[in-house]
Amino acid sequence: MLLAKYWVIINFVFYLGLGILTIVNPGYIAEAVHFQLLTPGAIAEFKAMYGGLQIALAMIMFLLYKNENIQFALAFLTLIYLGFGCGRLIGIITNRAFDKTTLIYISIEFISILISSYLYVNQK
Repeated sequence: MLLAKYWVIINFVFYLGLGILTIVNPGYIAEAVHFQLLTPGAIAEFKAMYGGLQIALAMIMFLLYKNENIQFALAFLTLIYLGFGCGRLIGIITNRAFDKTTLIYISIEFISILISSYLYVNQK
């Protein structure tokens, strides 16, 4: 299914771009998610989690795409978004984080769970 391949590519580009941008300009991404990077250690940790981890996720997607294992890539994407979404939902509930940014992010994650899982189930 061509749509499934495009979905994997879109996510690869997104995670790779986010990871590289975070490593190159962590302050820009930190500001976008309302983080304050107050120490060199915080900057290094932010680069690792928002930079290095995002690049690693992108590389896994790329390898799965390259090896034509699109169904596993879709399962991987479903789990990534499910993890982000569940963590964010717990944060929303326990920390009363009902701000605009958080609600936008969880909406994107929920839609991405639906798309990824739909494409996974319908992958031939």
